[in-house]
Amino acid sequence: LATQSSDWAFLVSRGTAGEYPRQRARGHAELAGAALERLEQALRLNDYLLAHFRDEADGGLFFTSDCAEDLIVRRKEFHDGATPSGNGVAMYNCLRLHRLTGRAGLEEAAEDIGCANARGVAESPLSHAMALVALEFAVGPGTEVVLAAAPDGGGCEPFAAALSRPFLPSAVCLWKRGGEAGERLA
Repeated sequence: LATQSSDWAFLVSRGTAGEYPRQRARGHAELAGAALERLEQALRLNDYLLAHFRDEADGGLFFTSDCAEDLIVRRKEFHDGATPSGNGVAMYNCLRLHRLTGRAGLEEAAEDIGCANARGVAESPLSHAMALVALEFAVGPGTEVVLAAAPDGGGCEPFAAALSRPFLPSAVCLWKRGGEAGERLA
């Protein structure tokens, strides 16, 4: 299967998009469980992305994986086109996954991607909007919200609903119901 780093980065982003609190807010515990599964899947997909596309020598992500056919040159795409670049999305994903799970190595991976992309961002910031969103998430004021609910999951729906409405690229939200294991994603 010939895939590109951007394909993987966008798959990962679906699991970090805040669907977990949004589904809980709608009162759909079974959908919230599916969203938690998507977050776990996002971690697995991100692990694959970093393992097979990462340039360990110079930073960033190659456009093609190390499993692809032999190429004379493996290029890297940092600038955004009609869609954000895989490198920018992957940088943002690594940061969000780190904040959501505390998993070691993700923040360093994001920094590695950002450093490889720094010159392009400095020279043409408008062509690197996704990298700038990731940078804002990394160094700007962020919001981390944990909704702690009763064992039946009740009481937090209005808060989760309010958090799910606006676009909050610098915020992460977790929903913790009483009695749930706390270390599932760590």
